[in-house]
Amino acid sequence: MKITRLTIFIFFTVVFLCTVCFAGNIINEGLFVESDGVLYYSEQDDSGKLYANKDGYKIKLSDLNAKYINIYNNDIYFCSTDDTGEFAAISKYSISSNKVFTLYAVEMVKGLKNLYVQSDTAYFQSDGEIFSFSLSSREIKSVIKDGEISGFIPTNDGFVYSRIDTDATPLFYFSGNKSERIHDNVVAFDVDGDTVYYTDKNDNTINSRSLSTGKVKMLHDIYLTNLIYDNGTIYGKGDNDYIVYEYNVANDTITSGAYDIYSVFNIIDGKVKGVYYSGALLSQTIFDSYSPAVLTSYLPDGEYKNWKQYDSRWANIKFPNGETIKQVGCLVTSIAILVVGSGIRDEVEFNPGTFVESLKNNNGFSGASLYWSAVERVIPEFKLYSSWTSLNGTKKEKAQLISSHLEQGRKVVVRAVSNQHWVAVDKVENGKIYICDPGRNVTDLFDYYDANDVTRIAIFHPVSSETVKYESGLYSITSDNGLRLRAGPGLNYDRLSLIPFEEVVEIKSVGDQWGYTTYNGVNGWVFMEYTKFIQPLMYTVKYNANGGINAPESQQKTHDSPLGLTLSQPQYDGYIFLGWSPDPSASFAAYFPGDVYQMNDNITLYAVWQKSSSPFIYGDTNLDGIFSLADIAITALHIKNPDEHPLTYEMFSAADINKDNVVNIIDLELMKIKLASI
Repeated sequence: MKITRLTIFIFFTVVFLCTVCFAGNIINEGLFVESDGVLYYSEQDDSGKLYANKDGYKIKLSDLNAKYINIYNNDIYFCSTDDTGEFAAISKYSISSNKVFTLYAVEMVKGLKNLYVQSDTAYFQSDGEIFSFSLSSREIKSVIKDGEISGFIPTNDGFVYSRIDTDATPLFYFSGNKSERIHDNVVAFDVDGDTVYYTDKNDNTINSRSLSTGKVKMLHDIYLTNLIYDNGTIYGKGDNDYIVYEYNVANDTITSGAYDIYSVFNIIDGKVKGVYYSGALLSQTIFDSYSPAVLTSYLPDGEYKNWKQYDSRWANIKFPNGETIKQVGCLVTSIAILVVGSGIRDEVEFNPGTFVESLKNNNGFSGASLYWSAVERVIPEFKLYSSWTSLNGTKKEKAQLISSHLEQGRKVVVRAVSNQHWVAVDKVENGKIYICDPGRNVTDLFDYYDANDVTRIAIFHPVSSETVKYESGLYSITSDNGLRLRAGPGLNYDRLSLIPFEEVVEIKSVGDQWGYTTYNGVNGWVFMEYTKFIQPLMYTVKYNANGGINAPESQQKTHDSPLGLTLSQPQYDGYIFLGWSPDPSASFAAYFPGDVYQMNDNITLYAVWQKSSSPFIYGDTNLDGIFSLADIAITALHIKNPDEHPLTYEMFSAADINKDNVVNIIDLELMKIKLASI
């Protein structure tokens, strides 16, 4: 089975939207999917948020950013991150109900990537493992935990995946709960039906292998990266970044063509049409609305300024293609230096090694090439200003351009030589560009590097968490004469009311030192410097069993902080618990146990029930309508190892004889007593 994944490519300034099949090891962000003439896509001009476009008309569907977009059963599934940058999640947009639901979330450092949705199951990578997630039962299961997995492609009966080892990137075929090592060291791979195509890194050849018979065939003596199999042809790059080779499998012939490729390419309608400049999706985005975290045009002193890519603490950490930071880590080391120099991260807890690990878990690389936009995904305060700015003219003119960016609080990395060696800019002083070089002990850029080779820079715009002085919450008025409520956030707006001294108000949102609130039924704005913070806004999530029993206790949610809904479930004899909905008459669940609740509002969630097709019997774990010794055996296996022997919601409810929302040894003993009395 050929898995279809979808993407957006940038070619100069033109955006091509195309449906394509491509290699699993090419980390692609899956930025759109089309269905019934409607394009569902990640809008890069709006922080990657989910949009729909039909006949030129577009509408925003969700404020969550969207990557790895899939369509299944008239729903859109995608990976997203929250505004705080703390969580990554699998989310769903329902086309029929026009609602967005969060299905599963993990900490951002673990990451979510390479999402495939098929046959009621979502497969994805997180923290180096491959997981399956049932869309109906919401059961999560680790499918493959085999060291540090680099990439994978689902097949009809399993997965083909690569793993990052100490000195190699071996390839495996997982089927029937067993992993078979099918090659010792690969650069790239793709799957078509029963056949795996891969590049052998040891002897620089492209090969094929049958998954069913194990037969291996050496196809051609050529080294290719970014391997893509498409309709009988294998495409790949060689040693030259600008040449794409095309190998016709049937005819055993090689042709090549030159393209303006920076990092990876793809095949559209059998032709090399799309070019993906690494990070270019955001290269022209300007962040002038943000205040810089550090207004100085230099990097403060610290040990971090001497970080080298060959430092033993992180030198041997690998990129997805198996190369190490020591070998090719100049860019990530330079960016890490700038992150610490901006005051966004502490050098005690952050370094090039932790930076690379976080990027790997969040789709940060194609091979060892950095996706520039991924930096902002793992460090939200470090905004990408431009991934490619040309540096032309004399030494003085180049220094002046860099200095102009530094003076506006931006941070700059310089490509010092044409073979992609990068350095971090420390400061510009008296026409000289001082640098932190991760590869050698050099501090004056043009004292060592040829100015004619220094033709490109990349720019970041740090955003300070201290720029927002106030947050939503309860505040008391501190002005003795009271505080004016105005029609807008400024002194020029009409006065609506006067809020007395020490009156407590709810500030629902804050912008530029003005807070939005409601007083005596009138909505308006107050100047925050004459208020005192009391506590955050809190909301209550209540649960109603909706005809059942044992409704969970209420939960408290803090404003703008996600809340994990309770895992506890109510019971209702003869019914299956489907989840929760704010509508007491709903037939489908809007939330499930453990879902993340994002809204800033009080809410009552009602249990959604489905009448069981067979009489509900406590103790009947296998749901066959009869309580027997088989039910005791199934329950015992679940208690011993719940991961290997999971229970559905209905099975769990049947096994929970004492109705305490836990299936344990007490329920097992009660089952034995019940069986003995029959």
